Amino acid sequence: MTDPLSRATRNGIGANAKTCRYLPLLRSKVGEVTALEKLPETSRERLFPIIQLVTAPSPSFVPKMAQAWPGHPLAIDGLFNFERHRSAATFVHTMAALRDRDLDVVPVIECGADEQYVSACNRFVNERFPRLVVKVSLGQLASLGDWLQRNRWDPEFIDLIVATDYVSHLYGNPFLEFVRNSLRALPHPDQWRAITLVGAAAPADDGSLKDGRNEVPRLDWLMWRRVESDLGYRLNFGDFATMHPDLREAPSVELVKARVSAWYCVKDKWIVWKGTAATGGSAQPLAQQYREHARRLCADPEFGGVPDCWADQRIVEIAENISKTGNRTTWLEISLNRHIAFVESRLP
Repeated sequence: MTDPLSRATRNGIGANAKTCRYLPLLRSKVGEVTALEKLPETSRERLFPIIQLVTAPSPSFVPKMAQAWPGHPLAIDGLFNFERHRSAATFVHTMAALRDRDLDVVPVIECGADEQYVSACNRFVNERFPRLVVKVSLGQLASLGDWLQRNRWDPEFIDLIVATDYVSHLYGNPFLEFVRNSLRALPHPDQWRAITLVGAAAPADDGSLKDGRNEVPRLDWLMWRRVESDLGYRLNFGDFATMHPDLREAPSVELVKARVSAWYCVKDKWIVWKGTAATGGSAQPLAQQYREHARRLCADPEFGGVPDCWADQRIVEIAENISKTGNRTTWLEISLNRHIAFVESRLP
């Protein structure tokens, strides 16, 4: 198997690169894979998806991922799954199966992770495949160097993710200054293969939103824009797209009662149309609500603006009764595809 990211390193995607990369952190679910699969080839060149293994990944995840993402890099983060089961078996199987299908996949290791998980990751780091992704919190940056030395990893082969996770409760000038100062204090930024700031801004549910049209600020994006311009090195952007970073599954009864909402990424925010529940006393049929959401989005002055966007075309088809409205998974695919395509198109 070839190593396209090693070639890319020589072409300049590290801390001194002239263009940014986008790292969307997604879950190992079919809807997320579909969102990636429907991206045009021109949108994939600067993407490096980080796939987080959920408690029980679908058996179809590996074959669908192999079909959706050939010839492009991705990484697998198995820590959540490991902590749920106290076993790295699912992570090891997923990594091995994806490499068997000739995908350029690397492991994700969190600073200070359990040694059993670290050992499992090291099975996929060797002379032929020296690369890995290291995820670190702002508070762990001071101890990062010693931890790397103990594990004998070379920063030259490491994509470093600096994660702030959910930023909406923290966002403000003091927090932004803390993030900026932490990143400025990172020693020898030119030695890393790449450095990415990752945050999350989408709430866990739409309970705090009003019925009808909402505008939710993309504070993770605004944070990155505020801090990346004066660091002296290239800082890539990463987020959890329209998802909350909590990987725990909601009980099925909550999903049945959930409101029917549509998320749509535009400049610096999401437009969110919040409907009613699809069951219960004041319920409206799911299909009717999604059709109405699609029509309202198409009529919005901020709709569109991304060439060859599969999600936009699907919304138009639904609004014009050309295709069925789909279900919640369908609209997750639509919202994620639109988000990823929009973000990639707006990176410098």
